[in-house]
Amino acid sequence: LRIDTFAWYFMMSKRLKKLKRFFLFSLLTTVLLIAAAMYALPVLYKNQIEQKIKDKISEMTGGNYKVVFNDFNLNLFTNTISVTEFQLVMDTAVFKKNGNSMGVNVSAENISFSGVNFWKLFFNKTLQLNKIKMSNGFAKFNWNPDRKKQKNLVDKKGGLEHIILKKILLENVSIDFYNEKKQTTIYSGNADLRFSALRIDKEGLPTASSLHARFSQSKFFFGDQFFSLDTTYFEYDHAALNIRLVALDFSDETQRMLKIFPGSKVKYAFKAKELLLV
Repeated sequence: LRIDTFAWYFMMSKRLKKLKRFFLFSLLTTVLLIAAAMYALPVLYKNQIEQKIKDKISEMTGGNYKVVFNDFNLNLFTNTISVTEFQLVMDTAVFKKNGNSMGVNVSAENISFSGVNFWKLFFNKTLQLNKIKMSNGFAKFNWNPDRKKQKNLVDKKGGLEHIILKKILLENVSIDFYNEKKQTTIYSGNADLRFSALRIDKEGLPTASSLHARFSQSKFFFGDQFFSLDTTYFEYDHAALNIRLVALDFSDETQRMLKIFPGSKVKYAFKAKELLLV
């Protein structure tokens, strides 16, 4: 009986070892196949994925914009998309027909998107990105008050109901605001921006938990004249707001451009190395 019991345990032990080796081999093979597929799919279907993204952006913007970029790179291991020479170009004819009061043209030397939440996109009609980083580019805003107001996301952006962007980083981005109706530039400057938890609901209203911005070489235009600022720091964090102005020179000429105290004969100049508003 003891010999039979020992033999049975010996056979069961060998079978368990074989099963363990089989499961480990199967698990390792599955992991390797998934890894190979994650590496191969972006390579094999690069052009199709790239075109699909361009078509989706056009659909989400109601046909108002088209996207152009180079060096498309999709990394499924890190859930990251990166491109160079990115351009979001407004289709002027389409935008004038069914666009909003505000339009924008964007260009960047480098831009990357990471952390796409596909579950929310497919089941909750929510586009969520963990991080957007844009460097060395420009954003040109065209404003025309005669156009319609902002349409909601359901009508305008391919059925999306919410957009959630957890972190947005803009480094060395030139910004221009242009009044299309009066055909004049309102503002130009250079910006570094950092948003946290930016949300846009289906009515198109944006909210953010925090915003940190640095504007330099700012110019506010009044016809042929302009009022310049050296550097402005803008910080908003959960309803706390700080604005810090560096090298402020608020002269008599400036107040005439801003139409403060119109007709006043008082001449003055207000200067500050640093002005903090809380």
